[in-house]
Order: sequence, then structure tokens, then C-alpha cells
Amino acid sequence: MNKLDVLRFKQNLYAIKLKLKKPIVRNNNIVIEEYDNYWKNAQIFNNIIINKNPNEVIEFSDHGVYSQTTHVEFLQRSLHEFLKFVQNSCSVNEPIVELGCGTGSKLFYLEDNGFKDLEGYELTVNGTKKAKEFGEIKKSNVKIKQCDITRDNLDIENKTVITFLSLEQLKLGLDNLIDKIVDSKPKQILSFESIFKSRFEKYYAEYTGYQTDYYEILKNKKQIKLLQVEEFLVNPNLLRPVYFIKWKVNN
Repeated sequence: MNKLDVLRFKQNLYAIKLKLKKPIVRNNNIVIEEYDNYWKNAQIFNNIIINKNPNEVIEFSDHGVYSQTTHVEFLQRSLHEFLKFVQNSCSVNEPIVELGCGTGSKLFYLEDNGFKDLEGYELTVNGTKKAKEFGEIKKSNVKIKQCDITRDNLDIENKTVITFLSLEQLKLGLDNLIDKIVDSKPKQILSFESIFKSRFEKYYAEYTGYQTDYYEILKNKKQIKLLQVEEFLVNPNLLRPVYFIKWKVNN
């Protein structure tokens, strides 16, 4: 058994323990409480997602190979992987909107790599506040707006929409949100979201209250054309496999 197998075994065992607990129902109040506290404690820009010691060791899978490094170095690898998918799908001049942008790390990284017309929608007060603070520090042109994407208007017509593990929170209203995105007529959607397949992954999704239907909903809607599905191969949580899912609205 190699190190990656050991990591997978430990995480699968964790999923079995979660299976014995009461599942979480991820309504808006739960999401806001969880992430408002999370973003409130976010620290330096290189560590804005993690809320841990940036030099703490993390184990993860990198393109199917076991890796171990610090949290900050892992975040940099993850952002680099994210950038490759976006660069292959967008020009640097086209407008991009991220739904559920948190403190804006991915948008700032895109800007650092030449993208110019960037906007982020974030549900929580503290996430929006932190994103704007980081934007001021960086002298960034990224626009950040506090927005409940399930209720507020989405200004995404003819724009590229990005989601990164934000739609996983919306098990209760995901189908309606997808319809709302379709009606708003974006140019394309670049989603980095989970597709849960193994029973251990499903145990984890059930306990956390994450959606498990996004990919199936997309496949079954006639208005939607799936363009690409590819695994995102830098991941510390093997119970939450992330996939790049590119789709657009049929004309």
C-alpha cells in the first residue's frame, strides 16, 4: 500500500464515521454562518482560503501522485491548475464573473495572469469585506459585489461564469439556480464542482449536505450543452473529487 492508498484509506474511514452522524441541511442560514465566520478569520493574502498555519503540512493528490507540502504551496499549485483550465477556455479580455467568489483569490490570480474584466459575487458580508480589503492592498481592478445568487439579479449575459465549489452548497435550490443561469444567457459556464461516485464520497456528501446532482441536472436539461468534463487533479480531499465542467446554453 503506497502513501496515496493510505491517505485514501484514512479519508474513507472518516467518511464511514460521518455516515453515523446526523446529516447537515445546508440552508442559507447554515451557509452564511459557516462561511461568514470562516472569512472573518482569513489572514494574509497567500493564506486567504485556508484559515490555518500557512506552514502546516498538508497531504494531497497531485495528478494521481501522493504529495506533501505546506498549505500555502498547495494553494499555489491549486491556483495554477485552475488557471490552466480558464486560459484554455477564455481570452484575457473577455468579461468573467465568479459566483461565490469568497475573498476573491481566484479572481486576483486571474488578474495577476493578465485577465482584465473580472467581477465576483459573494454571499457573505465578511467574505465581501475581505475581498475588497485585499483588492485595495493589491490595487486591483476586480469588482466585488455582495449578492445572493439564488435571489438577486445576475448580470452575466454574454459573460463567462465561473463557479468553484460554490454550487455544492445549494442542494436545496440547485435546479432553480441552474434555470436562472440559463435564463440570464451567459456566454459559457466553467464550473469546478464535485461529482460524487464512490459510496465513501456519497457518505461524505450526505453528511455535509453538499449537492450530488449538479452533473446529472446538466445532462438532463435540453437547454444545456455539455462541452467538457475533466477531473481537477490537485486535491487534498479525496472524498470530494472536483471536476472541471464546461457548458453553455443552447441557442
